[in-house]
Amino acid sequence: MIKRFAMTSYFHLAISFFILVLMHSAHAEEAKASGGDIYYLKEHVSIVTDSGVVRLNPGTKLFLIAKTPDGIKARTDDGVQAEVKNSQITEDAQLGAILADEDSTKVAGQQAQLAAAIQAAGDQQKQADEQRQKALSRLIMNPLLAAPAPSIPPLTGAALDNPAPTKFKMRPAKKNK
Repeated sequence: MIKRFAMTSYFHLAISFFILVLMHSAHAEEAKASGGDIYYLKEHVSIVTDSGVVRLNPGTKLFLIAKTPDGIKARTDDGVQAEVKNSQITEDAQLGAILADEDSTKVAGQQAQLAAAIQAAGDQQKQADEQRQKALSRLIMNPLLAAPAPSIPPLTGAALDNPAPTKFKMRPAKKNK
């Protein structure tokens, strides 16, 4: 059993190494075919075009058009042209693939967080709507609940037992002179 496990582990290791060699040779052939003029973005870059702003993601493949003093002028597979700094690019295809994968994972996580926040806000709104609906139903079923009764202080003690007599005194009308 242990020998079998060791053999399968070596087998997987050999296959992984073989795939890595193939990927490296494919990148080397691609670089030779284009004269080594392929670069990959290491970070997000925003490009202003005639039709708006284009965001290029990490791992985006760039084809060299011209070198500039602090970077390169390149185009993407989609034909978008960009000027990027040397600090924003790499010639390593594997690093470009890793950065692209990390970015897509990060974006997926952000989308999941946003979806959860939207769902929570929707749930809160639904609860508030249900509470308003219940309150409205109670008011419709019992209109006396709509307006509270006026508060009148109760009569107590001497006021109930001995109401004070009211005396009116008549005065003669004044004559106008």
